[in-house]
Amino acid sequence: MSPQREKADAALKTVLSLLCSEDSAKTLAAATRHKIQSDAPSAKWSLANRLLMMQAGTTDARGFKQWKKAGRHVVKGGQHFKILGPRMVEDEDGAEGDTKCIGFCAIRVFALSETDGEPIPSLDPNELPALSEAAERMGYEVSYNDTAGSYGYAQHNPGGGGIIVLGSHDPDVYWHELAHAAHRSFEPKKQGGQEDDAEVVAETVAAVLAELYGSGATGTHVEYILSYCAGEPRKATRLVKTIERVLDQILIDEDEAAA
Repeated sequence: MSPQREKADAALKTVLSLLCSEDSAKTLAAATRHKIQSDAPSAKWSLANRLLMMQAGTTDARGFKQWKKAGRHVVKGGQHFKILGPRMVEDEDGAEGDTKCIGFCAIRVFALSETDGEPIPSLDPNELPALSEAAERMGYEVSYNDTAGSYGYAQHNPGGGGIIVLGSHDPDVYWHELAHAAHRSFEPKKQGGQEDDAEVVAETVAAVLAELYGSGATGTHVEYILSYCAGEPRKATRLVKTIERVLDQILIDEDEAAA
């Protein structure tokens, strides 16, 4: 087996490991729902390559020539990762000029953080999502940029307020992180990293807000919630009081306006 083929097989194994993990529903939801809405070539990549990009910890990756075209260059010693490209050959059984895929090869690409040069156009949306004022009221500063593969996160300051960083214009991403921010305002995050209950609360709130202000809740919301329910779909029901309190925190301005 050639070295290039070995690299391609390694990339395929990475994709399969992501799809077969306990968080596969979450991973697929992130790769499908949170596509970067920009001119970055990675926005048009296949699902497998977007998964590899997420695994590498970035939301914008390109080859040498693509970065050069964007006015940037790979820094000395810049680290690359590999995505999958089709190996095309002439199809002897087809019409003249027809080709067919006989496998995949590994293609080197570099994350934005491994480059320098002209700034990449801002990801700031032309129009802020509904309830953008709720974050400001709670003391959270919202910004859009490359989020190290996380597509969105909320960071809470001990004294209140914090930041919400987004790598997508999808309002669902904002509402999910806004829910985390509201949740932390009355229930501090437990030690030990991400909590399943907090994810169920945040995505359920995002689904409710999608019904109120977006195009409606989708199966993706349900898949994400179930992926954190540990085989217990009724977990969201047990968390209904927390969900209601988070919604109250977010919608307080709406309630006052309606009064």
